[in-house]
Amino acid sequence: MNTNRLCLTECVVNSDEYLDGLEKISDRERDYSNISLHDSIVSWLTYQASYYFSTGKEPGRLGSAHPNIVPYEAFRCKDRDLVFAIGNDHQWTNFCSATGQERSLADRRFSTNPSRVKNRRLLIPVLQRMFRRKQAKEWHRILVLAKVPAVSVSSIRDIVRDPQVHNRRMIIRSDGDVRRLGSPMKFYHTEPKRTTSAAPQLGQHTSEILAWLGNSHAADR
Repeated sequence: MNTNRLCLTECVVNSDEYLDGLEKISDRERDYSNISLHDSIVSWLTYQASYYFSTGKEPGRLGSAHPNIVPYEAFRCKDRDLVFAIGNDHQWTNFCSATGQERSLADRRFSTNPSRVKNRRLLIPVLQRMFRRKQAKEWHRILVLAKVPAVSVSSIRDIVRDPQVHNRRMIIRSDGDVRRLGSPMKFYHTEPKRTTSAAPQLGQHTSEILAWLGNSHAADR
């Protein structure tokens, strides 16, 4: 599909909430879920499909950038990438004031979001050069103080060391001290089932399964 990257985090959260709701409905009404991989990925078109429905135009490839909000994408800093989003013109004012972009703030070509979308190719290179001057941690501190949503792009190593990831039990250990990912579904009143067994070895449960199927002779072999 010729679409740019979607905000997968939001999509995954929505999908998990949807599946959670289906599970509760199925338990209550004894219904069955009918979900296909194709349907799921089509539903992730989100605002890309809305753009096509409203304009009849194929969305272009924009990398990590949002098609209808500018700036809203990843920028390379001295050490790593940082993503920030300007959701409204008030945030744009805060951003420009905090980062020394007074000229951009005074430029009518960037004064509103529609004008920034229209002049994306003029604005983004200016911001790219600016972000290269500092490390992501420095920019993150500046933007957070200015009340502009921002986060640095984490590596896998960063994620597995993140205290919040561990507090939310998103990394758990099985027997044999094998680390694996936890479930993102959390409940207020129901304790999660604790699965401590690791993945089985090849053929580890063959005899038990064959016996369960009633093939005790094959199981003995």
